[in-house]
Amino acid sequence: MITQFTVQGIELKDVHSVDVLEDGSSKIYFVTIKSKPCKCMYCQSKDTSIKEYVHKTIRLLDEGILNCYMEMTIPRFKCNTCKKTFAYKLNSTIQDKYSNEFIRKIKQDFESMISFKDIAKRFHMDLMTVCRLFDTVVENRRQMLGEAICIDEFKSFGDETKYSSVLLDFETHKIIDVIESRTLPYLRQYFRKQPQNLLKKVKLFSCDMYDGYITIAKEFFPNALICIDPFHYMKYFTAAIQDIRIRLCKCYGPRPENSGRLNSNREDLTKDALHEDKKYVDETTGVIYDRFDIVNEKIKNIPELSKAYNMLQDFYFESKLKANRNPVSAKNLIELTINKMYDSGIQELIDCADTRDHYKDYIINSFTYYKGKRISNGPIEGVNSRIKTLKKIMSGFRNLKRFINRLIYIINK
Repeated sequence: MITQFTVQGIELKDVHSVDVLEDGSSKIYFVTIKSKPCKCMYCQSKDTSIKEYVHKTIRLLDEGILNCYMEMTIPRFKCNTCKKTFAYKLNSTIQDKYSNEFIRKIKQDFESMISFKDIAKRFHMDLMTVCRLFDTVVENRRQMLGEAICIDEFKSFGDETKYSSVLLDFETHKIIDVIESRTLPYLRQYFRKQPQNLLKKVKLFSCDMYDGYITIAKEFFPNALICIDPFHYMKYFTAAIQDIRIRLCKCYGPRPENSGRLNSNREDLTKDALHEDKKYVDETTGVIYDRFDIVNEKIKNIPELSKAYNMLQDFYFESKLKANRNPVSAKNLIELTINKMYDSGIQELIDCADTRDHYKDYIINSFTYYKGKRISNGPIEGVNSRIKTLKKIMSGFRNLKRFINRLIYIINK
């Protein structure tokens, strides 16, 4: 009982009486404050008298019982000097409706991947009361712009915007902010409000191949190196190989000996074969094979696919050994790969080369390292995964701003 008063900041010498009503699932403390005169909070006069008594209900947490309240009877005073009235001052939080311990406990649930509805059930509260409490008690956990930042979009909800953008600090993996729309006018409006000294501080800007992000980086980040995320430009390369495979499958028609090989190796065609350490032994000859040898053996009679596959594996190999941390080697590798695609005569690779050539400078910048790590959108892709999980748990959000605040509160805890 003393603990409950300590939480509220009520001194025991000011308590006149305490009664407890308990029925197993709930507990109510009836507390009456002593009606002794005190100084006027306005003029500091000691000439005060009791005018009336007021009642206040405060939500508590006690002994694991969530449905716990304190019903307080508090004297209200009148100053005979300045004629103003005032009540006993409580050192509690949230307009004297919830104890500090209760707020601490519910904030822990706000940081977890659980819905407001589940929180409301746990604390025996109304759903909208929990939502309003969240809007009141959560502190702003947005971050300042760092030297290396990532930006990516996620599918939003509502009629106003289809996609929202997440701005992330590459070093700390914390959300800087969530921008409600990824349209170019909205992005411009957002970054115009940012301090110039913070915009000039950014050295690396990682994004996908959305031209709106590249335009924003050029306009607002004068000192930043624009880097295309490796996953996104490699996706065009691997997609081109799969398009070749699909086209050849349709061409072969009833000949199962080739179409069967194409379909059975569709996933292995785009993997980094040299990255896999697993070895395979031929029981007849005792020869040791790796994944690269197996795939090559199966597609050796399919020239177009074999050429594209070997070109992809060469790029994987060269990008890890020669281009790693070396801007000159990275530039040579990208230009060489683009020329190979053009010279291949395969339309899917030519289309991929056109895309790479358009973003060539930004792709070369993706081999830049920041504090020992290669710049990429990897951290933000993890955040996007958690966004999808949160949206699924919540079964949707009506209020986009509340969703953004909850997301930042969870990720940046």
